[in-house]
Order: sequence, then C-alpha cells, then structure tokens
Amino acid sequence: MSTKDFGVIFDDFAADYERTRVPRFRPFVKKLLQLYDTRPGSHVLDAGCGTGLAGTLVAPRVGHGGQVLGLDASERMLEIARHKAQGFGFTQCEFVLGDVTQMDLPDKLFDLVISSFALWGEPHVIFDEFHRVLNSHGVLLLQHWGAEQSAAAHIFHEALERFATAKPHAHLKRVRELLALDRAQWADMNSPDAFERALVDAGFARAAGNWFADTVHFASLDELIEYHSVGARSRLEIAAMDEQTRAEFDRAIRDALRPLETPRGIDVEMRAIQVIARKTPTN
Repeated sequence: MSTKDFGVIFDDFAADYERTRVPRFRPFVKKLLQLYDTRPGSHVLDAGCGTGLAGTLVAPRVGHGGQVLGLDASERMLEIARHKAQGFGFTQCEFVLGDVTQMDLPDKLFDLVISSFALWGEPHVIFDEFHRVLNSHGVLLLQHWGAEQSAAAHIFHEALERFATAKPHAHLKRVRELLALDRAQWADMNSPDAFERALVDAGFARAAGNWFADTVHFASLDELIEYHSVGARSRLEIAAMDEQTRAEFDRAIRDALRPLETPRGIDVEMRAIQVIARKTPTN
C-alpha cells in the first residue's frame, strides 16, 4: 500500500475535511512547529500536506527567501492548499502531487521535513525516505494519532461497526482492506518511544517524542457527529447503509453520545504523538 491508494479517497471529501477537521488540528500543528526553530531561508517539505495547514503555518518562518514544498496524493486537497497559499501571498509555497513512500525528490534537499497526521504506508519505508531527502543537518517533525481513542471516537466507531453493511460494494470493500492493512502496519507505533526507536533505526542520530493533548470543542452534538462522519471510511460506511439502517444508526449514536453533552457543547480531549528527530547529533 502507498499513499497513492488513498488519493482518490481523500479527493471525495477534501472540502469537508478542510471545513470540519483542519481548524481543530491547528493547535496540534502549532505545538509541533514549536519543537524546532525554523530559520528564514530554510527549505521545508510538508510530506502528506493535505490542505496545507502545516505548510502555510511554517511559511512565514522561512520567509520569501525560503521554500515550502507540499506533497500529497490527493489533487483536491492540493487545490485547497494552493488556494490558501495564494490568498496569504505565500509565493514561497508550492504544492504538488506525490507519494511520500516513494518521493521523486533529490537526496539531501531539505532542512526540515514535516509530517502531520499523514503517515500512510510501511513505517520503515516512509522513515527511510524522510531521512534520504534531509540534508546532513536536517530535522524531522512528525505527529501521529495514538491508538488510544477519545470516548466520543470510541462510541462513534463502535456504532459504525455495528451498523455497517455486511455486503459492501467494491469501493467500500477496498477501503476497508486498505485501512485494515494500515492499522496492522502501524500497530506497534503506539507510543513516543516506539517512534524514537524506529527513527534511530532509519538512521537518525537522535529522536525525542512526547504526547501532546488538547481539548477540542464542539458546539453541538451535530458538530461532533459531523466531525467523525468526515473520514476515509466512515462517510462511505454511512452512505452504504439503507435508509432505515442509517436512521437507526443516527438514533443510536445520538443516544450514546448525549451523556457527553453539556449546556455549552462537548469538549473532547485528543492526544497525539509528537516527535523531533535530527539527522546528526550536533544540530
């Protein structure tokens, strides 16, 4: 499996992803970027850039004398990223179609590689690629959701499994297979320590990881359900339900999530693994 396998999947919901998820990812990306003092003039790769959140946040740091290259497998995600960069006047940003497991880029090109919630494929292949494209003093910043889910996410996905069709169409079946493979490939990468060891094995001189938690606010139950419904698999699973099953799923998920609701909405704590890895021990 490569990120190319997911390109068309993410094309289908790029706009909803930008609207519902990206604003809630922003605090995580800001915290990740604080782990390293990106200097003006730097050349940065945003690997698996999506709609350009990390790329456009780091662009002011590199300035117009630097370069930010965003790479992603979804053309529609890239279209949104280009539009945002243009709106900000970030001429130092470029967003191109590509596969982070096999990047068509020269060795030792970048001062910094960022990978934010974009790890799809075999870990050792991706980490080898990140190491390859970094220059001798390069730094990697990455973050990845931990296997542990919030209570709301657990409730939603348990209900989704319970109401999912037993006779999926070919596209949904393929998506299920791809995501099951992805979970298997990343099953052991469930802690900062695991990432540290894997990155050192890939050739990085040192790596330091930690957990970062943030309370994510949803103004209503509808917002929370929509957030979880916008996903590589969930949107397809819900669309594949017949009308009666979809209504039953909606009632079940609302009944299960309602105890989390307060007069001001729902607050959900989300946790991510954040890592900084250095190619040499002196930088």
